[in-house]
This record gives sequence, structure tokens and C-alpha cells, in this order.
Amino acid sequence: MVMFHAHHHNFFIAHSHEVLTVILVTEGRVLIEVDENPVEVSGGELVLIGAHQVHAARPANAGGWSMRSTHLPAPQLFREDHRNECSLRPTAFKKPVHRAGGKVVQLFSDMHRCSETDAGLNEQTDRQQEFLYWLQRNLSNFDPQETRYTAPDATLERARDLISKAAFNNTYIDFIAEEIGISTFALNRLFKKNYGLSPHEWRMQIRAREAAKLLVECMPPADVAVTCGFTDQSHMGRIFKKVFGVTPGQYSLMQ
Repeated sequence: MVMFHAHHHNFFIAHSHEVLTVILVTEGRVLIEVDENPVEVSGGELVLIGAHQVHAARPANAGGWSMRSTHLPAPQLFREDHRNECSLRPTAFKKPVHRAGGKVVQLFSDMHRCSETDAGLNEQTDRQQEFLYWLQRNLSNFDPQETRYTAPDATLERARDLISKAAFNNTYIDFIAEEIGISTFALNRLFKKNYGLSPHEWRMQIRAREAAKLLVECMPPADVAVTCGFTDQSHMGRIFKKVFGVTPGQYSLMQ
């Protein structure tokens, strides 16, 4: 489990994570879009976003908002007899906001704050389990959706492969569209419809994820920026913060 807490005035670009994201807004108000459906979230309200579920956020007022968040692998949410099944597919939620507050807010806050103290591993694990047990028992409140896979579109799959392979260089999306024999407009529309992100957003997400891995491996930020195809370290910092909510320097301390 990876935990963050910060006050934000910036916006988060459309992106997704390979893990589940739980957010507790502690102060202020934020407009969060999940699968392009906007919802305003205020202090004391909890948000659950599925693995690979596209989301974005921006301040709902001039004061910004404070939040605590946790990223956790999907299997941690399910009992042992369901873990193998659930780890093989993304989990999406149609009702991502829990507004009742009360017990779950306290459980989440206790778990999050415990990680900042000198508490031993057993106490931290107990706090995590208390929150996860609540989430397991109340998961239906978030209206979980099972992903149904269909045969992939060959043109779209080829486009995604080309974009992924060229993620760390500056190959124009126009060239990729030409390579697969469709217009740039058609490629953007097809990509957005199937993945919730434009080809450019998809590429920025790949770069940010790779940057996160290299930073934790202690590669110098300037080298990470070059390796991942960013224009410079400042460019990497702007994109990185719009995906993870922290600077590359802050993220590099998480080992």
C-alpha cells in the first residue's frame, strides 16, 4: 500500500492507475471525474476508484482541497477464495463516492495517520485490516462493475502497440495514424472510446509510470526525464504531479 497526503490547488489530468485508489477529502471541495462523469466531493467524503478506471480532478473553489489517498492492489480487497479471479481483471465503480462518513472516515484516517508514527508493523497491519474489512463488507455501496472482455479491434491494438513502443520518443501521433491507415481524428476518437484517454494522454501516462519506477530505483531525476522522453526535468515534474499529486523529488523518497 502506498499512501499520500497533501493540499492541492492544481488539477490532475485524465489518467488511471494499475491499482485501486482510495481518496479521503479532508478539507475543501474537489470536482472529480470518473469515466468522464463529474462529481463534487467535499471534506469527510470517501472516493473509491478502480484499477485502470480513468479519472481526473480539479479544484471546486479557489481554496483547493486537502486529501489523503492510498493505492492498493485489487486482490487486497477480496477474500482468499476470490483473489485469483479478481486479480485478473480491472475493477470499476459506478458510484465511486461514499458520503455517509462516520466510521469509515475514522478507520481510514487512523490507518493513514498510523503510517506516519513510530507504530510497529503489527499495529499498522491491524489498522489496514480494519479498513479493508469495512471496504469488503460495504463494497456493494460503490456499485462495482465486472469488466467484460471482447475481442480486441486489430487496428486499435496495433495503434496501442505502436504508441507504447514509441512512448519515450517524440513520434507524432499523426505518423502513427498514417502507419495504421486511418486519420488522426479517427485514431483519437477510437482510442478515447475504448481506453478513456487520447493517444497523447496514454503516452504521458506510460512516461509517468516509468518515471515513478526509475525514481524509486534512485536514478537521478534529470536522467529519468531524458530516459522517459520528457522535454526536460521541468516538463517531467509538471506531468508527474498531475498524475501522482506529488513532485518527482517527493516520490523518489518512497522506497
